Amino acid sequence: MKKETNHGSHVIIFDDIPFDLDEKKLLQELRMEASHPLFPELLSVANQVAKIIKPKAIYRVCYIEDRDEGSVTFGGQKFESKILSQNVKEVERVFAYIATCGIEVDQIFENDGDMLKQFWIDSIKEMALEQALDFLFAEIKGKYGLNQLPSMSPGSGTREVWPIEQQKLLFSLFGDAEKSIDVALTESFLMVPNKTISGICFAQGIEYITCQLCPRENCPGRRAPYNPYLREQFPTEASSLEESKPK
Repeated sequence: MKKETNHGSHVIIFDDIPFDLDEKKLLQELRMEASHPLFPELLSVANQVAKIIKPKAIYRVCYIEDRDEGSVTFGGQKFESKILSQNVKEVERVFAYIATCGIEVDQIFENDGDMLKQFWIDSIKEMALEQALDFLFAEIKGKYGLNQLPSMSPGSGTREVWPIEQQKLLFSLFGDAEKSIDVALTESFLMVPNKTISGICFAQGIEYITCQLCPRENCPGRRAPYNPYLREQFPTEASSLEESKPK
C-alpha cells in the first residue's frame, strides 16, 4: 500500500511491497543444487518465510539548500562527504530513502541456534531487501521520468566515502515516519532489521554505486566491483582508499 505523509516535505511510504520467492536465485546464492539432500528442508523454510515477509520502503523528496566542497545541506541537515558533494554538484533534488525486508520474519522465527537455518533465512531476507529497493527505485524513476538513479549510503564502503554516523541525520529527515516501516537505528548507527539499507539517490547522468570506491574484499553486500580509476574523479578520497586496500 502506498501512503503519503507530510513531515515538512513530501514523504512516500510503501508498506506492502510484493515478494517473489525466486527458488533458482536462492539456490544460486546458497550454492546449492536442487538435488542436495537439504533442499526439501530449505524449500520448507523458504516457503514459510515467503508467506510472512513484508518488504517496505520510504522516501522523501529533498532539495539542495547549500553545498560546498566537503558538504551538502538538504532537508535542514548538513551532510559531510566530499564524494556526496561531488556527486550532486549538478542536481537540485535528491531522494532520501530507507528500504527493508521488514520485521515480520524476526518476530516469528526466533534464533534457535540453528546457524544453517538462520543463514537461509538471512539470504531470503536479503532477497526481500533487494526487491524492496528495486521496487522503490522503479517507483521514483516512473514518477519523475528518470532513467538512471545513482545512490549513496552512509557507512557503505570506508569512512572517507560517507561516515556511518551520518545515519542519524538521514533518519531525522523522516520524523517518526520510519516507524511505519518498522525500522530502528541503534546507538551504533546500525539498522534493525539487519537487512535494511538507507541512503540518498539522485538524478544524474552517471552510473555510480558506493561499492565502486570501496576496496573491501569478500563483501557479501557488494553491488559493483571496486574501481581504482575513480581516483581521477575523486582524488582525495580515492587515494586514501587505495592506500588502505589490502595488499
